[in-house]
Amino acid sequence: MQNIRAIIVEDEPAGRDNLALKIRNNCPGIDIVAMSGSGEDAVRDIDRERPQLVFLDIQLGSMSGFDVLERVQHVSFEIIFTTAFEQFAIKAFKSNALDYLIKPIDVSELIASVNKARAKIEGETAPATRLAIPLGAGLKIVGFEEIVYCESDDNNTFIFLENSGKEGIKVARTLTSIHQRLPPKDFFQIQRSFVVNRRFVSGITSEGFATMKTGKSLSISRDKKDAFRHWLEDGMVHL
Repeated sequence: MQNIRAIIVEDEPAGRDNLALKIRNNCPGIDIVAMSGSGEDAVRDIDRERPQLVFLDIQLGSMSGFDVLERVQHVSFEIIFTTAFEQFAIKAFKSNALDYLIKPIDVSELIASVNKARAKIEGETAPATRLAIPLGAGLKIVGFEEIVYCESDDNNTFIFLENSGKEGIKVARTLTSIHQRLPPKDFFQIQRSFVVNRRFVSGITSEGFATMKTGKSLSISRDKKDAFRHWLEDGMVHL
């Protein structure tokens, strides 16, 4: 099995170096491919390096670890939060954290967290192809290929399906939580409110809208426009 690619996100230089040393001395098979000193650096490094594991501090100056997760293109990695404050634990696990380590980080707890991450990463099976949507006491099972786009509504999300008309399915989950469960090669977050399915995107307008095959137009944020275009063009032949 190949080594696991990991990134450390920590705004204190001594904290970054200390955690890196503990990992190198006690957690074989972990390659630290980047050490980010700010939230902005973390977003850049994660999108560039595509790590399998991120050690993520919660307080990062002007940004938080949660802000980082909102801004990265694809949350397709395991997250171990590292912080000096216990009060963020519930929010961390709601962000699908694998584990939560309190500073100063105990080596035995670090080893246990890394082993948990390794077991999950190495034990991954064939990728999922369907989404189970909770509806009251029941479930609605839909294929990823049926999802046209998802729209945020505070802490809820509306999921719009190919054959559901104009009515979306309201789910008591954040858009970030749902995006994390969708394959990154097929779904892209074009702004804070929208995640779109590549299969249903028919083009990009000069005004900065993604046009969908269903007739819907969704605005693209300026900071996502270039990345979205490159993602959309991947595998295409240009005239």
